[in-house]
Amino acid sequence: MELPYCYSNGGAEGAFLREKSDCSVISLAVAACVPYVEAARHMRLHGRKWNQGMYSDDHARALKNWRKNSIKKIRPPAKTVAGLKKLIDNFGTYIVGVRGHVFTIRQGRIWDARPPKPNQKVTELWKVG
Repeated sequence: MELPYCYSNGGAEGAFLREKSDCSVISLAVAACVPYVEAARHMRLHGRKWNQGMYSDDHARALKNWRKNSIKKIRPPAKTVAGLKKLIDNFGTYIVGVRGHVFTIRQGRIWDARPPKPNQKVTELWKVG
């Protein structure tokens, strides 16, 4: 059984700022419960350009520098997205990196603009809070 999926664009459409390749912004906005505009501003300070994605090292630096290091990188406990279900608690918030994409798991649910495939390999994992 897969993790439940909930659609979220991080509030981008409400701010009239929907961009392409903004999964890093959406994941931060959802995980940190902040407006899309605030998350976008923070990512731009760390190298994200308009309508472009971020390299994983820039993304990692942006998350590390978020609000007094409230996001910690941890070793992925599972090899695939489906394998995270039994290892992630229902109360925590995580930002998950897969090849070319990042999304948020909050309260045992995947929050993203598009559902990830269960067999995608987890490349990075950050614990929020």
